Amino acid sequence: MTKVQKTPEIGKAYNEKNETKSLTVNDIQESFNENQSPILAKLLKCYDLIIEAANQDVVRRKPLISRYDSKNDDIVPIILQGTINIVQGKTGTHKSRFAELLCSLFLVNAATCNTDFLEFISALFPVAVVYIDTERGMKDEFPLTVQRIREKAGFDKTFKIDNFYPISIAKAERHERVEAVKQWLEYVQGQTSLPLFVVLDVVTDCVVSFNNDKDSLKLFDDLRNFADDCNATFLLLIHENPFSDKARGHTGTEGQNKASTIIQIGFNSDNDDNDLMKLRFLKTRNIAKPNPIFLEYSKEAQGLVLANEDMVKQQIENKRKAFDTDLVIEYLEQLLTDPKESKEVSSIQEKIAAKFKKGIRAAQDKLLDIINQEYILRDLEGEECKITREKDPKDKRRLLLKLALLNTNIQTELPLDNVQK
Repeated sequence: MTKVQKTPEIGKAYNEKNETKSLTVNDIQESFNENQSPILAKLLKCYDLIIEAANQDVVRRKPLISRYDSKNDDIVPIILQGTINIVQGKTGTHKSRFAELLCSLFLVNAATCNTDFLEFISALFPVAVVYIDTERGMKDEFPLTVQRIREKAGFDKTFKIDNFYPISIAKAERHERVEAVKQWLEYVQGQTSLPLFVVLDVVTDCVVSFNNDKDSLKLFDDLRNFADDCNATFLLLIHENPFSDKARGHTGTEGQNKASTIIQIGFNSDNDDNDLMKLRFLKTRNIAKPNPIFLEYSKEAQGLVLANEDMVKQQIENKRKAFDTDLVIEYLEQLLTDPKESKEVSSIQEKIAAKFKKGIRAAQDKLLDIINQEYILRDLEGEECKITREKDPKDKRRLLLKLALLNTNIQTELPLDNVQK
């Protein structure tokens, strides 16, 4: 029969065997560190960073790009550090020219530069510019872009600027392009300690399919991580669909959700012979939406300049007289998202009639057409919306007009106006 030791004897033997192996607090911590998962290790690093920052007075970083608002005599922040931002527009609307202009803004040679920067103002500290191209030829097209950026900054077109890092990733396979972006940013980080302003032209070329939601989600997750890890601010260029103002595919949809600022550039009218363009702020997460900026392309400047004020006034007046639907939609967005408007007692159709100098019936017909055709509007966050009508629970003879998000049943917290049946 096997002899069974009594419990005290077992404990004594165990203690004698392990008396030299008692664990200290440091031993326990080292053992924990060795056995934790890679995901937890990353989370703990993030936790340390957050707590370290939260234990001090948090000071928001200064904006990279601001603009002078002449109407209110104020400087308005446009692009903040560490954010993802988008410029969208149809083919041929000078998206790349606008991005080039913003790049030159950070590289300015003050002694020789005479470029019209459209009243945009760069940060008062040095920034390294990274222009990543995906679609232009590397022997002539993209080198010409590099030369234009140098010239607009006030340098000779062949002068190599130290804090300017243009690159093409067109040779990389599509499934490798996000990794190519990462490695180029890491290389640039090894060359400079400056914060980075990164243009990605065009962002849909960095996914295998811009209609694949998984690709798009991963792309923006990666860009968010690059922004944090590389002290980078992104400006992403993306094409719009041919017959709408929606950016392409799932990439465009996810970009709308993740971007801090979305800027749309396009021609102000499809019917006019002139080339008046409009820069419109579809989304500004941290500020009230700035007024649109009217531009024109200048052959002399080889780029965009502020449009002639008289020409702008004349075209707006022509569109107002023509009861232009786009102009009415812009006014509706203002009515439905401006808290000041909710204090006024007049109905929306009365406001439209007064604004465009039309009769009440004409204003109501235009309003109902916009509702029935389900035209896209945007709320304060830049989210795509449509106007819906619902019965007023307090008066069944009237309808309530609401601005509703397209992808949800939740109504936005906006003022309601009445419209008669």
